[in-house]
Amino acid sequence: MRTLIEPQHSLKEILEIVKGEFSKASKLKRHPFKYVALNTSNGERVNSRYVVLRKFTEKESFLIFTDARSEKMADLSVKNNCSLLFFHDGKKLQVRVNGKAVVHQNNEVSQRYWNGVKGNSDKAYTSVLAPGEPIKHPEQAFAWNETLNDTHFVVLEIVPQEIDVLQLNRDQHIRARFSDFKDTLKASFLVP
Repeated sequence: MRTLIEPQHSLKEILEIVKGEFSKASKLKRHPFKYVALNTSNGERVNSRYVVLRKFTEKESFLIFTDARSEKMADLSVKNNCSLLFFHDGKKLQVRVNGKAVVHQNNEVSQRYWNGVKGNSDKAYTSVLAPGEPIKHPEQAFAWNETLNDTHFVVLEIVPQEIDVLQLNRDQHIRARFSDFKDTLKASFLVP
């Protein structure tokens, strides 16, 4: 098995490799980073769920679509700190991203992406009942307003503050951490 991160790679090369994988994941449906675990906290407990990485932006932030009424949005209204956990099984690469969520709802950003939501995908953000609402029968969840609009559509922008990379390779794992992206990038290798 060939790994993505090799011992001869510099910290700068490692960061570029990982950014390349983020970019590929937002474009390729079958990329292992396409589905990512998003972790939020409501102050009392941590909540994890898989979400779809929609875009890795030129500003190097992550875009995820969601419903404004979801549990993740309730969590982020309490505390906008969150994390993303990526895993590439074929290359044995784990990447953890700690960041802050910026909510785009009913603005230029959300409108731009809403216009690109195709087919039945818009139903994921337009159900009559809110996500997580208790129901007696599964069929009750399949009700949508006659006019589908972007009222509850949110683009979550995760702005990274720290990226932790772990390349698994039998007994020669490689780990690196990157932080302080706004000012002077801080990067270091870590003991795995």
